[in-house]
Amino acid sequence: MVEGWSFNPPPHWPRPPRGWMPPDDWEPDPAWGPVPPGWQLWVPTPKSRYPWPTILCVSGVIALSVASVIWLPRMSEAALVSATDLRSEQRRLGADIGAASPNSADASDGVKGADVGPVPVGTLTPKPQSSAKAPAAGPAPSFGSCGALTAVYPHGVGMPDAVDRIGRHRGGKLSGLSSPDVADNKGDSSVGTAKVTDFGRSTALYGANRPLDVDQDGIACER
Repeated sequence: MVEGWSFNPPPHWPRPPRGWMPPDDWEPDPAWGPVPPGWQLWVPTPKSRYPWPTILCVSGVIALSVASVIWLPRMSEAALVSATDLRSEQRRLGADIGAASPNSADASDGVKGADVGPVPVGTLTPKPQSSAKAPAAGPAPSFGSCGALTAVYPHGVGMPDAVDRIGRHRGGKLSGLSSPDVADNKGDSSVGTAKVTDFGRSTALYGANRPLDVDQDGIACER
């Protein structure tokens, strides 16, 4: 899986959870049916409207600044008190606190001289990744009208990064549009005023049916 791309199942396949990625050995269930001709299983991941990396970075800098202002003076004071107490204790005992005992020195030498043996090479070699298998796809079909297209793709087809534009072509308001290919949407109660987001996303399919995109928003026959 390449970063920046998302899994895009066909409309007649079960919808996976948000952010789900197929494992390396994944294969689709034959009962789901084949991938439609020209369908793209991987599409660019939509960019977030909020710059989360920048927000998190700035928040971290602010938190560190506040912590340094609050805790550094207290830590400096505690370190000074500890150093004073240590010097008083050294003078009282007359001994070198930093000297190590003979037993600990012998134990350290034993650890340094131990032979741990070679590290198996196989444990350091990463496992190569393989892409998920998918059925081969043929040329994208071209439909003569929105009725024929939505019989296969109920919510229309569009470019992977297209955004539905609500305008006079929605809700049966087709004044000024004389194209016969749009007649299928007139009087259709399923055509609403809310933006369509679950249309099929495929560059090849949209290119083959671009004449049906009457409002030129990158989506053909959205509903």
